[in-house]
Amino acid sequence: LLTVSEVTVSEGAKYGNTQKTRCELDSDFSVLTLEFSNSDPEEEAEISARRSGNTIYMEGISEGKEINKNKKPGSLPWYEPTFGLQAFAASGNKSIKYWVAMVHAAPNMFPFARFSAVKEETETLEINGKQVEAEHVKVSVKHILAALFGKVDYWFRKSDGRLLRYYAEKGPGGKPITLELISEE
Repeated sequence: LLTVSEVTVSEGAKYGNTQKTRCELDSDFSVLTLEFSNSDPEEEAEISARRSGNTIYMEGISEGKEINKNKKPGSLPWYEPTFGLQAFAASGNKSIKYWVAMVHAAPNMFPFARFSAVKEETETLEINGKQVEAEHVKVSVKHILAALFGKVDYWFRKSDGRLLRYYAEKGPGGKPITLELISEE
């Protein structure tokens, strides 16, 4: 088992609200357990999910409503979007289908969505002043909320699958988000 330390995402300085996601991952980066919390009073949430065999169980509270849902994804992996595609990027596979637990958006109505990812051409990125060969991966969603998801692209280091850059457009009119690796220890 690979345990990822707690990831804390701050919702800016506007009120000091935070979102926290903690995942326990299998060696292929698929999720075994997930804990999510959001302290924003309008979107307050405490959600946990776990996979047992071919079923994902989700429970908790989101925006004052109780959640108790499950999904049978069959043999498809369950990924947390930030970590999951690293093993795919390092593999020889050209495409993959997988599930995501929608703890960040509409868990009461649509708790799970099926995504697919396709490798594009290899690109050379400049990361920390160095030229790095990267796998460019495009992501799409098969979900009723697909219109809320804009363009999502990842770039992973070709040699080991390490996430180098993430770019997402948050639906129509949303501000794009770019994350990039700035240092390694």
